[in-house]
Amino acid sequence: MADVEGHQSLAQQGSNETTHEGGIMARAFFLVAALVLTGTGSAWATDESNFLGTLKKFGITTDTPTTASKKPCLCNGGILDQRVGTILVDRIGINYIFECQVPNFNAGGDEVGWAGCKVNGGSILVLSK
Repeated sequence: MADVEGHQSLAQQGSNETTHEGGIMARAFFLVAALVLTGTGSAWATDESNFLGTLKKFGITTDTPTTASKKPCLCNGGILDQRVGTILVDRIGINYIFECQVPNFNAGGDEVGWAGCKVNGGSILVLSK
């Protein structure tokens, strides 16, 4: 309420200051929450996902040979001697292993399976550009 001269009483001024401070605190809270939620996402990334992201920069993935991996390889020796594939990694226990996965195609050009070079007695030569 205003007194005769149009000024607010001390109780009203205190009430307005409390409301004003509460509004500032609420806005600050929501600003901090928004910054956390719209961050780069790296805060949510695990060490393992960062490791796999590094491999992906080199064209090496955990996906199937013909759909994602971009790093070509040659198989030397074994039953897949002189076959071409792509490098893939696979998690075995607590580590990742790599393999040259050689895809198999049917007459229509569809992938129907794949075979691993090292598993079949070969060694791997990774090709570069």
